[in-house]
Amino acid sequence: MIATTLLSICLAAGGSTECIEALLVETTLPGLFSVSAMNDSAACTGMLDGSTERMVVWSDGDIVTQVTSFPESYGVLINENGQAAGLGSTGIFQDDRLVRADIEGNFEILASISGSGGWSSLTAMNELGSIVGNYSGGSGSSTWQAFAWTDDAGLEFIEPDATSSYVRDIDENDRVIGYALYESNYHAFIWEDGVVTDLADLLGLGGNSVAWRFDDAGRLLVSEHPAGGASYYWFDPGDASLEEIHTFPSGSYSLRNVVSSNGLVAFSWTNTSNEALAARWSPANGLEYIEMNEDIVGFTVTGINGNGRVIGTAFLLPFYEQVAMASGDDLVLEDLEVHTGSNPLTSIAIDINDNDQMLIRGDYEYWILSTRCEGDVDGDGAVDVNDLLLVISSWGGDGGGDCGPDTDGSGVVDVNDLLDVIAAWGSCG
Repeated sequence: MIATTLLSICLAAGGSTECIEALLVETTLPGLFSVSAMNDSAACTGMLDGSTERMVVWSDGDIVTQVTSFPESYGVLINENGQAAGLGSTGIFQDDRLVRADIEGNFEILASISGSGGWSSLTAMNELGSIVGNYSGGSGSSTWQAFAWTDDAGLEFIEPDATSSYVRDIDENDRVIGYALYESNYHAFIWEDGVVTDLADLLGLGGNSVAWRFDDAGRLLVSEHPAGGASYYWFDPGDASLEEIHTFPSGSYSLRNVVSSNGLVAFSWTNTSNEALAARWSPANGLEYIEMNEDIVGFTVTGINGNGRVIGTAFLLPFYEQVAMASGDDLVLEDLEVHTGSNPLTSIAIDINDNDQMLIRGDYEYWILSTRCEGDVDGDGAVDVNDLLLVISSWGGDGGGDCGPDTDGSGVVDVNDLLDVIAAWGSCG
């Protein structure tokens, strides 16, 4: 029997109702289960801590793959094809092993990362199963060595002659971006077919510079940091165009960015007045600030999807409690942990996909929160005659709970719910 708990909570927001379903990510296997990433199909990867720590892949209600080759392994990344990337080790100070698993129960050891000594991290994976990451000199130092794995070339080290190199992302053509230390400054770079192009020199970026992420159009999010400030741009290698996003003044601390596949960007930072700030950028609307209430003294963005929904973790007064939050089109942060019904002491926002599903952790439990579109009473992804019939068959009752035929949350199924379904008719896409 698969132990999967589903909870639905319907909230009023701005005069309409938004229904959130909460799925507990759990397993029938013994041990403590932790989750690190989720794809658009809500498949996840992470670790099961029992007699040993095992990298796992979770799909459709339970763990489907376990990596059994190492005393310690854990999953970090998962792509849309259901391939997960992780790291394994035979013991402390031993070189890390790069692991790739899938939702079909398979896993393979791709390489031993020479010189890593247990200090590796993974930063990105593409749909081909290519993986990039870094290790800190094998000793946890601030000197980084970037690496990439592809099926064609195997394990390759990027800019090994630089003082330090760090990769951030890899695209579907196996191009890799990041930054490397040359003399006294970090330079953004792109690595293609074994050749590094210095983007700082190419684009005239000042101070330290970083290449952060690709979007699906092949553009690069790059930043330059001269004289304490920070300017962000989209760079298109195809036509060499540079589109400015925003310049943050000197004194913008803990500045963080996340990027959606279609090129939306979210930022979080703290200003010189110690105020927590966050914003969303889109080509249509530019930089839009996310509303923060007075109890929020810190906020870190962790994801943005193609619909513009931003997730992150806030620190709230008076006890500096960590709370997973999200904002939608209204740019108002909403507490996500309330949807779980478990009242955790602390919660953290981990990931969001393009289906508006959000992965959060509440204490030691992990939940996938799914936004059901208005009028979709039966949850099949469309508002159609089946939803209409459910409303009619429930007429006069309470709707049988949240996310049901009582679409407006009034407590009774009536003509208003019928009109809601008709108004939302069609695909939820």
